[in-house]
Amino acid sequence: MADGSKETLIQAAWDLIIDTMGFGEIGRAAREPRVFDQLTASRISRRAGVTTGAFYNRWDGREDFLEDFLDYALSPERSDALGVAVEVFESAKSDDPEAQVRRVAGAALEASADDPMFTIQQYLWAMRRIRPDIAERLRHGYEGAVRAVAGIVDAYLGETGRTLRPPFSSQNAARMFIALAEGLSLQYGLQPEEEIRRLFGEALLVMLDGVTQEA
Repeated sequence: MADGSKETLIQAAWDLIIDTMGFGEIGRAAREPRVFDQLTASRISRRAGVTTGAFYNRWDGREDFLEDFLDYALSPERSDALGVAVEVFESAKSDDPEAQVRRVAGAALEASADDPMFTIQQYLWAMRRIRPDIAERLRHGYEGAVRAVAGIVDAYLGETGRTLRPPFSSQNAARMFIALAEGLSLQYGLQPEEEIRRLFGEALLVMLDGVTQEA
């Protein structure tokens, strides 16, 4: 039996979004453009298998709920692409760092094409001018992603024995890599060609060479 906890209800809302945006079994993205309109107390509770009362025991209303939901939805832990990048990097350690970077780039780019968090970010980006609270949450979520990618950069430096060239830091290098990844993810989503995956890996290697130096 569902417990009606905050976590259960937020996960139910996430599942509704996944289905609406076409990533789940229902997939109604093409005919439901106003994605967040469906996040009502009744729909969320029904998806979670609890009564509407369980929802109102935890939030005063929909806007109160959306604050917690957006924090959840924009957390780096929701990103399939970032999760894949970390997993591949940790599992593909070898004596060939360049091959490792290429594998991480290819896997992350492929995952980004079907990454619900990336799609939600784009949707929220379009709303940021009319909802300043959303802009702030986007900034918070982006900083979380920067920290996660910076961790991969630091691990790469540790494996290769290289250091960052001034004035670069792990964080601003991560911002450059994220910008490249997001731009190519849009193209790859429309045109999923192997050549784009290959070029992403090669571009990352060039950028890494440019921002790092022998220790």
